[in-house]
Amino acid sequence: MPLAELFRQVTQKTGGAFGLLFILFIALGPCVISSQLSTGRIFWAFSRDGAIPLSKIWSKVHPSLKIPFNSQLAVTAVIAALGCLYLGSSTAFNSLLGTAVTINNISYMFPILTNLLTGRKNMHKGVFHMGPTVGPIVNTVTVCWLTFAIIFFSFPYVMPVEVANMNYTCVVVGGLAILIGAWWFKAGREYTERMMKAKEE
Repeated sequence: MPLAELFRQVTQKTGGAFGLLFILFIALGPCVISSQLSTGRIFWAFSRDGAIPLSKIWSKVHPSLKIPFNSQLAVTAVIAALGCLYLGSSTAFNSLLGTAVTINNISYMFPILTNLLTGRKNMHKGVFHMGPTVGPIVNTVTVCWLTFAIIFFSFPYVMPVEVANMNYTCVVVGGLAILIGAWWFKAGREYTERMMKAKEE
């Protein structure tokens, strides 16, 4: 159900729905813009290092605007295309949201798990450090929680499970893993060598 219709049904007034949507627009508008710009800059940084297909196109900086215009345009197009999923299928859109949460959790879990399995020896101690006793406990609890969250967000939304209401998060995450893995085997060595050279410099 569209958010505007949900607000209209709750408030029983069109004006009430507009007011609530306006509050959301004021609150989320700047966040959306900053997130889009940040994502564009990250996309440009990866392109500059040759870690993304067609990097030569995305890594260009506009000569007069002095911004990574191609990267921003690509990110905007991808965001718009993903947003259109909601118009076609709420199931696909919900799977997209579940995928975003799952990938985010995976990105948190791997560094923490690696740090835990190596006995926290490869991590430089910063100003805030939990020590050899509390630190591993916190890491273990975090890994357990993230594992639970990853599994939980893969559960179906309703029962009984059918093709139309299935949670396709695991399918999307698995597909992305295959694509990213294939790209890594294709271009990973060159990217790794480039990063090692940057570290030496």
